Amino acid sequence: MDTDSQLQQQQQQAQQQRYQTGNNTANNDQPLPEEKNTVTLKVGLIGDAQVGKTSLMVKYVENCFDEVYTQTLGVNFMERSINIKNTEITFTIWDLGGEAEFTNMLPLVASDAVAVLFMFDLSRKSTLNSVKDWYRQARGFNRTAIPFLRFN
Repeated sequence: MDTDSQLQQQQQQAQQQRYQTGNNTANNDQPLPEEKNTVTLKVGLIGDAQVGKTSLMVKYVENCFDEVYTQTLGVNFMERSINIKNTEITFTIWDLGGEAEFTNMLPLVASDAVAVLFMFDLSRKSTLNSVKDWYRQARGFNRTAIPFLRFN
């Protein structure tokens, strides 16, 4: 057996021994890199204008709240990643402007989403009444997303 083959065999045996003894280090001083799983989950926020979709998204992603209302024109998008055990979960949050002129962009928000939050404002009954129509339209683009009803 040549020197290279012997060295490779010794390295494999040492790695196997470290694995069996729970010592996950290379040369007994540096940890071996652990495999990290990554998951990306798309979440849609849908509802009438001024029900708090953007505020909820910004609060979750940036942990801040802006008292000044700014209308979402079209679609807004933000991401937040969290780590649970050895898995990085990235939430891609899609916020649809609630004006009727932006309903043509609903497929961007609803398609491929794992969850859709249908939002309404408790102080405006009309926004709750609109949820039924938002739900019907969104389900036309995605029948598998988990629907949530969220109020502000």
